[in-house]
Amino acid sequence: MMIGSPDCDTINRSIDQWIGRIILYYTTGISHREEPTIKGLQSHLFPDKQPITRSSSPNSVVKWFNRFTKEHTNNGRPLSPNTIKSYKVVLNSWKSFEKHTKTRFVLDDLVQEVKNESTSVKKVVQDYHRFLVSGNLNGSPCSDNSVRKYLKILNTFLRWCEEQTGKTYQRKTNIQGEIVAKHTFSLTEDEIKRIQEVELTQGSKLDVVRDMMLVGIYTGLRHSEWMKVRPELWREPSQLITSQKTGKVCLVVHREPLRKVLMKYEKTGFRSSITNIQKVNTQIKEVCKLSGLDREVSKVKSIDGVEHHETFRLYEVISTHTFRRTKITRELNMGRPLREIVLETGQDEEISRKHYDRPNLFEHVQNLGIERVDI
Repeated sequence: MMIGSPDCDTINRSIDQWIGRIILYYTTGISHREEPTIKGLQSHLFPDKQPITRSSSPNSVVKWFNRFTKEHTNNGRPLSPNTIKSYKVVLNSWKSFEKHTKTRFVLDDLVQEVKNESTSVKKVVQDYHRFLVSGNLNGSPCSDNSVRKYLKILNTFLRWCEEQTGKTYQRKTNIQGEIVAKHTFSLTEDEIKRIQEVELTQGSKLDVVRDMMLVGIYTGLRHSEWMKVRPELWREPSQLITSQKTGKVCLVVHREPLRKVLMKYEKTGFRSSITNIQKVNTQIKEVCKLSGLDREVSKVKSIDGVEHHETFRLYEVISTHTFRRTKITRELNMGRPLREIVLETGQDEEISRKHYDRPNLFEHVQNLGIERVDI
């Protein structure tokens, strides 16, 4: 026995109680001529953890959502892997919601009544909303941005269900505010220079990832678009690629720093290993740590209307999307019009303004000339 554990007598009494419950289940089943099952035993031993199930209807929300992830398209175009992944994250959150509420919802639970909006229907969506905010999903509350994204995908799912069934569902959820990140960070000119100049073994994984980081910084492309760039076209002034996510055209301008990277991969092309975003994000952090990108950055998120912030070292939280943000922030700081920048990033001007034209706290303080005091 370990120090601090219950004594042997206490443990033996607990074991005897469990044995008694198991025997009771089997003897009761025999007396009622019911065949014992594993699920039946689980329900008997852990009644509080069993969901209140309804008939395994083909109209369950989970089954329809599974169909949605496989059959839904973006105006006839296949969905990107990242979009499908986002859909599955919301599906899993709904499964957790059902487990938490001990209810298996069917699609008709979300049908909107003709005369007036059903209070019970609205309550289902509101309860799901509160479940996300409460911290019951993954042990910590979802940020307001995440909640809005979850509810937006739920709305898309229910709109698709309307097309399939002809019924009207409760889609008008109360999503206050917009999906806008708060005070997120981008790289400075000095940090970009450090990434360029850090010494890495030629041809190593980190060397390749560093090159792709520079591609992201100078093009503003999403990670899913990197492999669409053709290095052999480096002699041309530019090239066009089509975003898999949005279907929009992105203009890749061959400025000198980008040309140097493209020339390096003219004959071999970019390595397929960079398609794994989890590994790439891990390797990006390694490159940035070696580059000395250790300044403190704050990540601010709003939870249930209240802003919270945490402080990290830059290399701990940098990701592929930081480069897209860096591209837009740098060029806005240079005075380039946003309407020109979005030609290269393949965004709508309005969306780019909402998501990227935002304050950078570090640069704000730096521009004020306030520096650290060393005594």
